[in-house]
Amino acid sequence: GVELEGVFYLRTIDEVEAIRARFRPGARLVVVGGGYIGLEIAATCVKLGLEVTVLEMMERVMNRVVAPEVSAFFAAEHLAQGVKLHCGTAVAAFEGDGAIREVVCSDGRRFAADVVVIGVGIVPVTDIAAAADAVRTYREPMRFVAQPLHEIEHGIAGLELERFPPRHEER
Repeated sequence: GVELEGVFYLRTIDEVEAIRARFRPGARLVVVGGGYIGLEIAATCVKLGLEVTVLEMMERVMNRVVAPEVSAFFAAEHLAQGVKLHCGTAVAAFEGDGAIREVVCSDGRRFAADVVVIGVGIVPVTDIAAAADAVRTYREPMRFVAQPLHEIEHGIAGLELERFPPRHEER
């Protein structure tokens, strides 16, 4: 169903413009993915008057990138603004007759939708940097080691990345 009218990925400026053209008060937006991109879309759209539902397959939003306490903070903020969050919810299909009408989840729940934005699995576009010769390659493999900066009552508060080999040792 990703080919249905009204189902978008957010990768290019053209896609941004196509998505933006569908934003109107009362429109039902389903965002697939509760990471940075999905939550930013949700926050923006709820302020524009759309009915926003976020479907996240992990047990909490931003699961892979922030601590549970930070995740809970962002979830509470979005809920307070009127975003409906459904974590632990995997999308199984998009349905409609030419245009999106419903998002079907693996647990059988269905969410009505006029617009769907899929904000998962980001892969950076590096062709511009490569063309400008801004992408650096290294002759020898590198590894990164995370070390705690300091600890707080509930664990590590920050990490410092140390690069091996250090820049001054590169050839």
